[in-house]
Amino acid sequence: PPVSAPDPKQFIRFVASVSRGSGRYAWFIDSRTRNEQSIVANDNLSPLELNGRMLKVESDYVLLELDGEPVRLDLGKAISDGVPQ
Repeated sequence: PPVSAPDPKQFIRFVASVSRGSGRYAWFIDSRTRNEQSIVANDNLSPLELNGRMLKVESDYVLLELDGEPVRLDLGKAISDGVPQ
């Protein structure tokens, strides 16, 4: 049987929230590749290989929309650890 690709949500971690100008940026690192990506509120999550968008960036958590559902992700956690809202 074909082997399915691993879910990227378990490898992408929310590592920092940085205030720049009038907004906040959420920084993510993909542990598979060590690639870093910053995303602001209302950005699409396609750079993270995910279907969704960033709803809100706070100092210690983000609110994401993943597959149409809101998910809270605390600083330091992998996306797979997000809590449905």
